Amino acid sequence: MDKYDAAICGAGPSGSTAARYLAKKGLKVVVIEKSSFPRDKPCGGALRPSVIDEFDYVRHGIKKIPHSICCRAKMYPPSLNNFVDYNPKKTVMYNVQRIHFDAMLADFATSAGAELRENTRVKSVSARSDGYILHLNDGKEVRGKVIIGAGGIYDPVAKYLRRKEGLPPKWPESDIGLAVMEEYEVGEDFIIDRFGEEHTSYFHLKPNNLYGYAWTFSKENALNIGFGAFWNEMKKIDIMKQFSTYLAFLKKKGLVPDKIKQKKPKGAPIPLRGCIKTSYSDGMLLIGDAAGFVSPIGGDGIYYGMSSGKIAASTVEYAVEHDAFDKETLSGYQREWQKQWGEDLKVLCYFADKMFTKTEQVLKYANRDKVLLEKCVWLYNGECSASEIKWKIQTRVARDFFLYDVLRLK
Repeated sequence: MDKYDAAICGAGPSGSTAARYLAKKGLKVVVIEKSSFPRDKPCGGALRPSVIDEFDYVRHGIKKIPHSICCRAKMYPPSLNNFVDYNPKKTVMYNVQRIHFDAMLADFATSAGAELRENTRVKSVSARSDGYILHLNDGKEVRGKVIIGAGGIYDPVAKYLRRKEGLPPKWPESDIGLAVMEEYEVGEDFIIDRFGEEHTSYFHLKPNNLYGYAWTFSKENALNIGFGAFWNEMKKIDIMKQFSTYLAFLKKKGLVPDKIKQKKPKGAPIPLRGCIKTSYSDGMLLIGDAAGFVSPIGGDGIYYGMSSGKIAASTVEYAVEHDAFDKETLSGYQREWQKQWGEDLKVLCYFADKMFTKTEQVLKYANRDKVLLEKCVWLYNGECSASEIKWKIQTRVARDFFLYDVLRLK
């Protein structure tokens, strides 16, 4: 049996980030990945500016893979009236293709000294006095002084931790969202001609009255098209028909070439209603989607996944240094992510409910109130702490209600 300081289940952004930081500190770490790189991930591929600002190695690495910088966003309500055009002349978000981005992060981890086992699944988890064992589908086993669950919503480490901590065995169906998407190669000339040098991103809120949004993001030479909502709503519709309808709409608007033929979209489940109650236990940590670190308003989890991976690595480094892997020692992990952005995720749940129940009203106000518009965009792209601007947004909405619905100013 191979022994490690840390064994990580999943080599997505959260797992690869944790592995890189751990390996950089000289710890022995292995990452178990069920697929092989390069592999795609159903996702819009939009990165918050904070991903680039807070992870210097990503800032340098992204220059070597296809990407675009979005400096403009257009948001539409279901009626397509009162759409807002946010054009701040600065970066709104970075657009990447996950097939390249995830492979880049995995390369950073292995270059730092982490071991990556691809095409390997964690079948189950068991405990020993000297750590935990990950039982793999190839019949092998690895032992970690600490094991880290980074395998998404159905992560096996998370399943074990839930049982150990007396939590519900899985995410409630009402908390699960589904994102479906497809990418189409359209060429750089088409991208610049139709989306401009700003690489304008399009958001269509509440498509087919779903609690969510559809999107069209322009990459370097491709379009990422998709939509997402809660699974309870998505299972009631014909997803292929909905995707086809949206694609036809985009063609009519000139945002997709007529010659493009629809492909069957890929889908992925994500937790959308906040964090797991307990993200740690004796010798175990959960990071990324496995812990529910996903924005309820945007559905994006890359930043929170990478940030939690970095925090987890720091916690494990301390535990190894002090040869202490008990629950109390590892509890510092949860305290730290709670301090950094735990409250923000709660606030984003609140604003998501407001946005998707009063979409027409919110966009009407944002169309007339540029201060409100800017702060709403900040909620989406994380440019500012959601908890810090909550009262400011509430104040602006109350002001706009009085001006435009009570006084009925034009």
